[in-house]
Amino acid sequence: MRQDGAHQPERRMKSVQAVVDTNVVLDIYSITDLSRAHESGGDDDTPERLFRRVRLRESLMLAWLFHVTHAVTVSLPNELQRLAARHAPPDAKGTVELQHMQLSIYLQKDLVLSNWVALMENVDEGLVGSKADAALLDLCRKYRAPLITNEGYSVAGVSDSHGLRAKAISAGIRVFTPRQYWSGKIGETSTRKFLARYDAVSKRFVRRQNSTSAVKDAVSLRRAILQHVFFGHTKGATLPVRLPDSS
Repeated sequence: MRQDGAHQPERRMKSVQAVVDTNVVLDIYSITDLSRAHESGGDDDTPERLFRRVRLRESLMLAWLFHVTHAVTVSLPNELQRLAARHAPPDAKGTVELQHMQLSIYLQKDLVLSNWVALMENVDEGLVGSKADAALLDLCRKYRAPLITNEGYSVAGVSDSHGLRAKAISAGIRVFTPRQYWSGKIGETSTRKFLARYDAVSKRFVRRQNSTSAVKDAVSLRRAILQHVFFGHTKGATLPVRLPDSS
């Protein structure tokens, strides 16, 4: 994972709006958790499948907010690299999960969401678990910024009773899920704006890359996955995604 903004010193001067936990970044880049929820087969929307789709949707809408507001955020690079490799092993070439993550970085993040400056601060080398949590909270204190995390968010709702959310609250740090953070700032129409920009940018991306049919197919599949995540649509289906109250 690259460090965005490394060659944009003038944009670095803008204050950091939020510290973003790795689980949120992975929801923006990865479909592995959603894929695993569908491994059992069948077409029914189980609570776990619906939850995974909704969580991805909420995280992608957060990314859109970061883009339209030219936000600067900070995350932990080493934890992200370690968990991203687990979600989409780099040597597992040709898998949907790896293709999706690559396009999420090089097409979606770098081009579609190009106004979002996602910085990585290398303060977590060798840190896991509670030590990585402490590094996140230290970044919140350093930048006087809120924490955005999906920890404590499950099918049952959002719990502040334990884990990172409880630690943040105890330390006097504001903590949000992605949906809690963007609620009141952007609306549901943002998903259509996101897709419209993806369509326009991806067409230019394919033309500039003189892309092979395999790349074109991957870009189209990525678009279909976004359509499914945003609206619950699959080919031949028209029912919208049902959203639980996760505020």
